[in-house]
Amino acid sequence: MPAAINPAVMKNKILFFLKKKKPVIASFLRKLPFSYTFIRIPKKRILLKDTLSYFEVQNSDKDFFISGESGIIDIAPAKCLNMPVQGTKIHYKPDDFFMSLSNARYYHPFSSVISKEGYQIALVSNNQVNTQKEHTLFQALYIPSPNKSKNTGLVLSTSDDNNYYHCLFQIPPKIWTLEKYGYDISGINHFFLELSGLPFQKEILSALNISRDKIVDLGNYKLIEAEQLLLTPAFEKPEPWICERIRLLFLNSTVKNINYPGKIYVSRKWARFRKLLNETEFIESISKFNFQLVCTEGMSIEQQAALFDGAETVIAPHGAGLANIVFCKKNAVIIELRAKSHTGELANVYEHLSGVLQLKHYTYVCDEYMNEFGKRAIYLDLSVNIPEFEKLYLSVLANQI
Repeated sequence: MPAAINPAVMKNKILFFLKKKKPVIASFLRKLPFSYTFIRIPKKRILLKDTLSYFEVQNSDKDFFISGESGIIDIAPAKCLNMPVQGTKIHYKPDDFFMSLSNARYYHPFSSVISKEGYQIALVSNNQVNTQKEHTLFQALYIPSPNKSKNTGLVLSTSDDNNYYHCLFQIPPKIWTLEKYGYDISGINHFFLELSGLPFQKEILSALNISRDKIVDLGNYKLIEAEQLLLTPAFEKPEPWICERIRLLFLNSTVKNINYPGKIYVSRKWARFRKLLNETEFIESISKFNFQLVCTEGMSIEQQAALFDGAETVIAPHGAGLANIVFCKKNAVIIELRAKSHTGELANVYEHLSGVLQLKHYTYVCDEYMNEFGKRAIYLDLSVNIPEFEKLYLSVLANQI
């Protein structure tokens, strides 16, 4: 008599098989007639090098691509307090363009723009340099029905609409870019953004005079379609003009007159991860150098702007709170505490920001500890070698501050 089949084991085997064969199945589905119409999987990916060629054959006044001439930005090399390897000078060329697509779609889970023909446009989608085979969207087996709008909409969404850094540096320049290209934003019917409900996002939208009733919440609608979809660069890295406009937007003279401390330590004690495990001892140590503990939670952006505008020296673990160094004056000293294995493009964003602003940025590499969120470097908790930090501070930084 054959052994009974365990349903749970069979289910796991089927799921494993489907996962392994998913790229092949997705490729097959894309080749079926009307596959884009019914299951909405993009037919192909328009690579960066093919962007202009795509627009050259468009014949609608709602399909256009205008590209500006942005120069090269030289970013000063980063310095590390307790590691011998120093960063190298970065030559950064920002994107500068304004794009419009008729009857196009924006798929929020993959931050992807899909044209009316069913083509994913790499320039305005995530993972720009990936090939079609590499991009995870082309492994999807089904995309939900779109929320359709017979109007004009601008994609305001960032790589993380719940994060202070991304909202502060990526939402405003999208509005300013349209203004720079002479587009009247009063003609925009909808702004596509995932609403977080967090005070900083509301404050940014209010400062930009964007009405709540014009926002389509991408938390509720994963796929949206607009009669005219407006797009700008993602602004993943801060640029000088963006920093200048942010300062003008939030450095309020009334709040600025409050007497804030010159040396601050920005705590992450209310964060879920990337906490400083020996923070109590560390604060006691740096208080000898006149540092004061601050927590930015509960502060408005204007208050944070005034706090950092008055700071000569900032110590902080890597995190969105460091976005506020945009409000620091030239030559302020920034000491970023970061996990040893936290490296790569996403790790150096505040070094980049300091380079743009001509701040003196130093990274201190901490010991790292896994927590309940796993072993990804971005989640690891930190610990400072306090005697080493004190010695480095006195020998390297004390004379500069």
